[in-house]
Amino acid sequence: MGELLLRRLFLAVLPFPSALMLCVSELWRRKQSDVMTFVQRVRCWDHRRQPAIGRPTRPDKARRLGDKAKQGYVVLPCPSRRGGRKRPVPKGIVYSKPKHQGITQLKFQRNKRSVAEELLGASWVDSGCSPPTGSSLWMLLTAPSATTPRINWLCKPVHKHGELHGLTSAGNKYRGLRGKGHTHHKARPSSPRATWKRNQTVSLRRYR
Repeated sequence: MGELLLRRLFLAVLPFPSALMLCVSELWRRKQSDVMTFVQRVRCWDHRRQPAIGRPTRPDKARRLGDKAKQGYVVLPCPSRRGGRKRPVPKGIVYSKPKHQGITQLKFQRNKRSVAEELLGASWVDSGCSPPTGSSLWMLLTAPSATTPRINWLCKPVHKHGELHGLTSAGNKYRGLRGKGHTHHKARPSSPRATWKRNQTVSLRRYR
């Protein structure tokens, strides 16, 4: 009965974009419903056929990440391989004994979404659309030719590679900076590990 009411509500709010966003977000909350199962099954078949994603699969999530329906915003798919991360070894040269090489079976400290994030943000594609070799994400990018000052500052050289410094949404998550208040003061200013190391290190200045 609830799914039937949800379908009728979805058809009723189609002419109104703001109400449609609320309906889409409510639909994603019920991932086990028949409507969501059918949508994921169709999208799984569609995404594997198409080499690109023309628009985000979740408009409400893209709006929260900063997407706008205007020039300068680009959506691209990004595959993420399943499993751990191998340590890069240029030309196969390892400067250690085989016992201490440590190439495979290493656990990457960052999450996979932070690896795929560039500039504005990234989000997971539907859970049913993941290929056998890994997961799929869609990235939200900004074009260098965009004339909007609100997003064009991201293309300046001083702001490049912010994802490598943990300055994106997923970067703040693996750095433990999601919460606020006195219960999270040990995670500031950079990360819990860096804060603990700084507090445990004795620094004796020359002039003190």
